[in-house]
Amino acid sequence: MRRKPKVLVLLGTLDLGGAETLSFNITAHLRQRGFEIDYLIHDQRPFLYYESRLRELGSKVIRVPSKAESPIRYLLSLWYTIKNSDYRILHRFCENSFGIFELAPFLFSRKVIFHMVSDNSRHLKYRSYRLLNSLGRFFCRKIQVSRVACSKSSAMFGFGEPTKWILLRNAIDFNPYIKGTGAVEMSFCDHQGVVLGIVARLVAQKNVSFCVRVLAKVRAAGCPATLVVVGYGPELDSLKELSRVYGVEENIVFLGLIEDWRVIPNFDFFLMPSLFEGVPLALVAAQVSDKPVLVSDRVSEEALFGEECYALPIDPVDEASELWAKAIVTLQSNGSSQLKRFLCRGATREEYDIKVAANMMGEIYGNV
Repeated sequence: MRRKPKVLVLLGTLDLGGAETLSFNITAHLRQRGFEIDYLIHDQRPFLYYESRLRELGSKVIRVPSKAESPIRYLLSLWYTIKNSDYRILHRFCENSFGIFELAPFLFSRKVIFHMVSDNSRHLKYRSYRLLNSLGRFFCRKIQVSRVACSKSSAMFGFGEPTKWILLRNAIDFNPYIKGTGAVEMSFCDHQGVVLGIVARLVAQKNVSFCVRVLAKVRAAGCPATLVVVGYGPELDSLKELSRVYGVEENIVFLGLIEDWRVIPNFDFFLMPSLFEGVPLALVAAQVSDKPVLVSDRVSEEALFGEECYALPIDPVDEASELWAKAIVTLQSNGSSQLKRFLCRGATREEYDIKVAANMMGEIYGNV
């Protein structure tokens, strides 16, 4: 039997994150089929979430100096490690096009997979970033690399047009989010009424304060409700203060940073009022659990495949939060027909199945 090629995956970290979760799940599937997949990272923190899990699968984890602290040492160590290895495939996860320059010395001696996992076009307002990204896109189009992207918008951002590329969604394992298979039953401290949920880092981008305002307006409409916040971040204290201002501090449960998203099926509604997003895995998990999902109209429709996905405005804040609250109350009373104009879908459920994504990546790895 033909031996499968050795693969080196290049990531910044192995902590919990979209690209890291996708890569781990693909590796878990492909190692069962005989692929030898190792990792190279530059995060120096100990006890990264996926590091021990990858080692249990049999993967090696190679650390090089931190890119942020010493870019030159990082590059030299990266090049030395690859040069003195027998990896035939270099799989580089990127959030911009100029990440390709790091692998320039090996573009003609190894197979390089350039994998865009998000659309960071919001950064193009900065002239230096725009210039580097344009150079990276030009370079990527001129050389022989395998181009993979999680969405059309991320491909446009990373590769430009006209470019051949492969669509591989940021997929997940569905089973943990389907009740009766792997979901975790929770009562959220016996709170009564409708359970609104959000899973997010508590940072400005995620706009969690908007959910607090929505909760207050849902309750003001006479609908008992609880907001469950899964996540941690610098805005935790300000969110608690805002909940006191709106008089809903007793109706919010802060679960903190938990690694097990199987709580999502316990929500009645999943909220994502983000200022910007790529293809967040928590949103994918919520849709798999077949719960109504309310997202901001700034979330790409390519991330939406569920039967009840509603894309709503988040500006101006007061009017928008009132609209979200009315939507929740309406849906709770089986009035979904009144919200048809907000229904949005731009992908299929199957595209986000990790089995499909792993099979696709196996084919890409195998075509050396």
